[in-house]
Amino acid sequence: MKTGDALTKEAASELKHLSLAKPALDIGLFTNQADQLASFWQEAIGAEFDHILPISKTVRQHRHTFGHGVLKINQSKQRLKLSGPSGFGRILVAQDGVADAVAQQDPDGNLFQRTPMGDRGLKHWAIEVKVPSLDVFLRFYHQALGLTRAEEHPGAVAVGDSLIIAEIDPDLKAPEASHALEYLGLRYFTIQVFDVDAIHAQVTALGWQAPMPPTTLGSTARIAFVTDPAGNWIELSQRASLTGPLPID
Repeated sequence: MKTGDALTKEAASELKHLSLAKPALDIGLFTNQADQLASFWQEAIGAEFDHILPISKTVRQHRHTFGHGVLKINQSKQRLKLSGPSGFGRILVAQDGVADAVAQQDPDGNLFQRTPMGDRGLKHWAIEVKVPSLDVFLRFYHQALGLTRAEEHPGAVAVGDSLIIAEIDPDLKAPEASHALEYLGLRYFTIQVFDVDAIHAQVTALGWQAPMPPTTLGSTARIAFVTDPAGNWIELSQRASLTGPLPID
């Protein structure tokens, strides 16, 4: 089945609903100035530093908690490019005491907006993703990934208290290649699930791209990456501390 094809009622009924291992998205930023970025997000939204996690020889992840979500500030030793192709829009953050939306940028130019708590159903944070149409958005995020449509926001799906919101761009073209993680800014987000393999299989069976198959990282997590209609990277993570023992490759 091609990604633009309509699903029959029988096929739709067989799709696996995404079972969340925690009720929030994690957000991944790449930077060359982790200290400045951390200070900004700590002050702007009250993100709390948790610990530093070595990811590779060149990347260290400064992990911050925000409710049930994690802000992953990935410090790269390699000089990152200032800008690059991205299908991500703004990060929206719901906060008590905010009467009107307040737009800001962090030190790397990432766009975010503080919004009143509960506005259009937002209780945590949200990411805007660019799509050519709402139909394409729902075919990927609702049907392929199995996320539930947000009750108070018709153009969004829910990840617990977090939202993924469609930003419609009729002229959006599919990227020629996957977005490399060699640029500054918002480059991926993470959904914690109970069965990475099942969701990965469902996404690929429906014709969507998956640049990294399910892989077990020691005893910590089993992860995979898929890409949405704009080529945005999405990490599916089955974390042992949330789900129990991991499958063996």
